[in-house]
Amino acid sequence: AIIGAGLNGLACALILKRFGLEATVYERANGPRDSGTGIYVWPQGVQVLRFLFNDTGFIGRGKAIEFLDTHGRDGRLIHSQPVRPDGLGIPAPAVMFPRPELFGLLRERLAPGQIRYQMGCEKVEKIGEQARVTFSNGEQEDFDLVIGSDGVGSTVRQCLEPGLTPYDTGLVASRGMVEFDSPLLLPDRCQIFASEFSRVVTYPLAADRPYRQIGR
Repeated sequence: AIIGAGLNGLACALILKRFGLEATVYERANGPRDSGTGIYVWPQGVQVLRFLFNDTGFIGRGKAIEFLDTHGRDGRLIHSQPVRPDGLGIPAPAVMFPRPELFGLLRERLAPGQIRYQMGCEKVEKIGEQARVTFSNGEQEDFDLVIGSDGVGSTVRQCLEPGLTPYDTGLVASRGMVEFDSPLLLPDRCQIFASEFSRVVTYPLAADRPYRQIGR
């Protein structure tokens, strides 16, 4: 059982499927969680996706990123870092995906019925050599293994480590997606504009228009 049908839960199910292991994903919501902004996948992650999908066509569903550039608040370039430095043999770029695209790619490769909605995890118990999960609809099922992929407010974590809770680091981040064009913004790179107490990060999301994720 994989608890949580976010990107991590779906990817985990697909990895297990590639190795011939059966898994079902259980999700509290009543449908796919495919909203949100963009997600940046480093070259190592792109290689994992190549293994999961057994092809490279998925790269076209996102935007390849080849450089990470840092600018001052006046727009002056301070440093440019290639994502694939010469001589390391990294075969894939980093890719920026709109989250709905990556959700869709993962769901397309899972079997019908492998994701069950409106089944939140309420309790996990060890029963002999198995784990018993009680779901929000009252059902109980026993599994060889339960994987918690249910986010910051994880019920699985609370069942295993009741005293372990998230804590506030004092950092604040916000992000969104907008149509935004500027001669400073280039189509093949993440660009970071830094000031004393904050930074603004922009990623291109589309090849044919100035659609970007902006984070602060």
